[in-house]
Amino acid sequence: LNTTKDIIIVEWKTDEIYIQTALEKLKEDNPKYKNLDFEFLLMWWSDYEILKRFSEQFPAKQWQKIMAFFDRDDAGFKCIKNALWEENLQKDTFSWKKLKDIYVNFYPKKPWFTQSNFEIEDYFRIEKVIEFMYKWNWIQVFWDTKSKLYKNSFANECKNFDKSEFENFKTLFDLIETF
Repeated sequence: LNTTKDIIIVEWKTDEIYIQTALEKLKEDNPKYKNLDFEFLLMWWSDYEILKRFSEQFPAKQWQKIMAFFDRDDAGFKCIKNALWEENLQKDTFSWKKLKDIYVNFYPKKPWFTQSNFEIEDYFRIEKVIEFMYKWNWIQVFWDTKSKLYKNSFANECKNFDKSEFENFKTLFDLIETF
């Protein structure tokens, strides 16, 4: 909490790995991301009480941005809705809002993505995900939210992906730059 960096609050360790890896790889060819540098706080699931307490007890420093990102799924929506105390919030139309000093948002959808739900893994090309699932024969369980072991394996393997696999993360980094 004494960091001089901006802070990103994420649901799970895999989110941190994806974002850090994408940023490292995209910085090579994108000077506009050169100054992006973050510390991560993990919520370990979508717990709105943690988000609310953090917003109340740890204000951002004058020059610091604190952002919380969630998957656009039922758990992420419930967390955002409860943390913001907004009964009429709609998942499909929600854009970022501030909770005290924290910018709260879903991960922004990559261009041309039309489904209602969007998880951070959706930034990857579907072909890459399928290749991973076939490689490990985990087709039935990979996207099961209770199968964190499989998501952890994918996150660790993504460190070896070519930088072109992270192009869709630009959507996230471009949003961060607007805060």
